[in-house]
Amino acid sequence: MPQNIDSDYLLQPGQVFGRYTAERCLGKGGMGEVWLVHHNTLDVYHALKLLLPDIASPKSIRRFQEEAKLACRLKHPNLIEVHDAGTDTILDTKGHQTTVNYIAMEYVAGGSLTNRLEQCCRLASEPTLEIIRQVASALVEVHRQNIVHRDIKPDNIMFTDTGLVKLGDLGIAKSINSSEMNMTNGFRLGTSYYMSPEQMRDSSAVDIRADIYSLGCVAFEMLTGDIPYHGKNIEELYPQVVSPKEIPDVRDFVPDIPRKVAVLVANMCAKKLEKRIQTPAELIEGINGIIGKPAEETDRLYADGKKLIERMLDELWNGERFIARNPLNGEVVATDSALYYIPIVLGKRLPQEIIDKLTADLSVEGELLTGYGFASERLTGDGFRTTGMARGSVLAPVNLLVLTGLYDAGKEEFAKKVAQRYCRTLKDGGFNLMINPLQGNFGGFGCSWPACAFIILADMYSNM
Repeated sequence: MPQNIDSDYLLQPGQVFGRYTAERCLGKGGMGEVWLVHHNTLDVYHALKLLLPDIASPKSIRRFQEEAKLACRLKHPNLIEVHDAGTDTILDTKGHQTTVNYIAMEYVAGGSLTNRLEQCCRLASEPTLEIIRQVASALVEVHRQNIVHRDIKPDNIMFTDTGLVKLGDLGIAKSINSSEMNMTNGFRLGTSYYMSPEQMRDSSAVDIRADIYSLGCVAFEMLTGDIPYHGKNIEELYPQVVSPKEIPDVRDFVPDIPRKVAVLVANMCAKKLEKRIQTPAELIEGINGIIGKPAEETDRLYADGKKLIERMLDELWNGERFIARNPLNGEVVATDSALYYIPIVLGKRLPQEIIDKLTADLSVEGELLTGYGFASERLTGDGFRTTGMARGSVLAPVNLLVLTGLYDAGKEEFAKKVAQRYCRTLKDGGFNLMINPLQGNFGGFGCSWPACAFIILADMYSNM
């Protein structure tokens, strides 16, 4: 039901808005508000971005919805995820029903880079490089999807409560392949202090190198506590940014900054496009070259992982299926458990013939595959029971691991079909731990496992 709102805010703490209950306002600007909200079904917290009705023209609504669509295409640990988008109604101060557009996003509890810089003014070289490396890692995925962010700035670089860097706010991003730009051609769009020369001239005619320039300006501010250029407005900033004169050397502000770090920032912010660092991957390579060890460490971990997979295949793959061995005597243990299909979670790291064989086995209706997801025991096997704790139940861990593995292995359509069965059953049954694989009724109790599985699988397939 629509509810009255305070004249200063779209929502009030405790107000129900669609599937969410408002907790507190996280921020407010000229375009809208961001609220911490509680999802009343899934029992999780999200950040809810609301578009102000007063500025909700068809063009701004289209741009707002485009932000949600672009974000849903991007899946990366260093990107803030979008979970939902839509509209709902509230009552304005005159008692009239008003439609409000919203985007429900991952809530990031650790604050922004702006907050950190307000507390400590500037950062040392090592934490600066680590933050830049994680943002660049996010931009690798952005670049892969042919998107330009166009608003890299400290406000849009966030931290989880464990310190993981998250890049957010695709509100003015553009898809390079889209025939319709998010803003009128020739319009300067972005935050002026971090804007590249080409974006300052025309925000529609930019590529990923504009984001690298902006990230370089952020690095400049982290290292020096200052921004490259100052001005009261765009008219004062414009001639400085588009001038062929390069940005100041960070060592003019902080002399003890290492030369390699200063050169990296200069190369990120080169005024001529051909002299600038060209891709996020190249930027990460440059950072790794300064830090020294991460690239070697990554290579070692991948090599160790490959050896473990090879050992697993030698010991536990019999040509038809995975087996288990008694750890005391090495004897083969044979059951009809779905656990023998859990190795599919390795996805494309497995040989294609093994992926195809596991998929074929899993595709047989009435065996492990049921109308409600994957059962934990083969329905025709000796271990299947529907009494007591319902051995053979459709369980969250089995479905989550198998379905994400099938997705990564290139079996998206099959994984989608089974994920839809499982997620719809969870929604109908209130996210219960155990689902009877024959009737679809529930046993056990509700818990966070099914809810987490639902969120992950629904993110993989947004139309569920």
